[in-house]
Amino acid sequence: MKKLSVCLDFVTRISTGIILLPSVFILLWNGCANAQITPDGSFNTEVIKDGNQFTINRGSQAGSNLFHSFSEFSVPNGGLATFDLTNATNITNIFSRVTGGNISQIDGKIQIIPAGSNPVSLFLLNPSGIVFGSQASLNISGSFVATTADSIRFADGFKFDATQATTPPLLTMSVPVGLQLGSNARTIRTEGTPALNFLNRPAQSFKAQTVALVGSEIDINQSSIANPDGRVELWALQNAEVGLNNQAQLQLTSPVTADWGMISLRQASYIDTSGKNGGAINIRGRGLTLQEGSSIASTTGASGRGQGITVKTTEFIDLLGVSDPQNYDTPGLFTTVSGSGAKAGDITIETESLRIQNGAWLQSINNGFSFDFSTLRTFSVNDTTTGNITVLAKDVEVSGYNPFPNPFTGVANFRPSAITTLVNSGKRNNSGTITIEANQVRLLNGGRISASIIGFPFFGLDSITIGNSGDISIQASESLEINGTTAGD
Repeated sequence: MKKLSVCLDFVTRISTGIILLPSVFILLWNGCANAQITPDGSFNTEVIKDGNQFTINRGSQAGSNLFHSFSEFSVPNGGLATFDLTNATNITNIFSRVTGGNISQIDGKIQIIPAGSNPVSLFLLNPSGIVFGSQASLNISGSFVATTADSIRFADGFKFDATQATTPPLLTMSVPVGLQLGSNARTIRTEGTPALNFLNRPAQSFKAQTVALVGSEIDINQSSIANPDGRVELWALQNAEVGLNNQAQLQLTSPVTADWGMISLRQASYIDTSGKNGGAINIRGRGLTLQEGSSIASTTGASGRGQGITVKTTEFIDLLGVSDPQNYDTPGLFTTVSGSGAKAGDITIETESLRIQNGAWLQSINNGFSFDFSTLRTFSVNDTTTGNITVLAKDVEVSGYNPFPNPFTGVANFRPSAITTLVNSGKRNNSGTITIEANQVRLLNGGRISASIIGFPFFGLDSITIGNSGDISIQASESLEINGTTAGD
């Protein structure tokens, strides 16, 4: 039933009141189970199938652009889809559209060969929807853009349209400048492996310079997505054009107007760009919800410079913390330093309403130590600075705490919900600044805002911490309320 619900998506939601007759049920199930990659005949795309492996050849080339068109594009569980550039030269971008009207179910690996010396980016357009399963992975030397946009607009006015399987009279050699999402753009979803704590779930490797998911809604469910040192873009919107710039990284630019949609992380989901520097994470939508122990994170290694996390929503950001004692105990949005000489990425929040509850943290942290698994030794992390946190909102509420006991000790943690920059140990470490500009700010039932340097001995490390705590600036134009404590106070 799980796989069926993923494939049928909006068609089979019970809430719609639609009832499928048995024959229709079987037909749709078979169509889902036989995931495949099939050209629609409008371009010169060739697909060679060997079991659950698909090699995609030829296509239509114009300059450094290569175009493919499919009636179906789904990769089965454990399968492999390879875009083979052996017989193509000087390709920079591969543009692939799906015109058949069915959702793309990606539950295997997508790659480009040969790797070559220049990065090659891959665009996958399917206006009917895209679902990434638990076995989905990417190995892309350039960037990967998965979108439910109707078309891609190019600098010379050419449109690569996914709503019809016609062959354009002339292809373009110019660069893509925008993703055009219509009123019927569908959701992009992930369906991963169930786990109550993302630390216990194997990560899905989405290796690319930038991984961009652009659809009417973005639903990350029981999934852990890792793009080490790469950029992640999550955009939820309709009736808009999302601009493309900086072709090396394919960073997206804001539309003038849009019908913004929801972005959610559920069931201990996790997005991670940790690495030597820690890649940037950029999120745009109507609202962002992190619930049931879900988190978004970027860790910076020794001497690295974190790229930070930016979230801009038109209505709200809800960091709802834990819902089970086995959840990660302080989930939320965070940047971290894990090696000496590092600077963690900054966190910038722009929204109408920011709500932090149930032990969730908006944080930039230095734990004060790193662990070398090769030598099984622990080292102090010194000479670092955590990131700065900036919140621009009308209403900010930080309330409550993690109510569950530690699953190992059985002792209640009562970790408060918090906005914090924190250094736990080490020498010459600094915690970043916190700047909040809002109409109302409320700290309720133990919720806190802090920039701290504390001593935390770990594996025999010196508990004397030397450094400076960052400044805290709160500008509440209407009211600042501090009321209540945690159950442990």
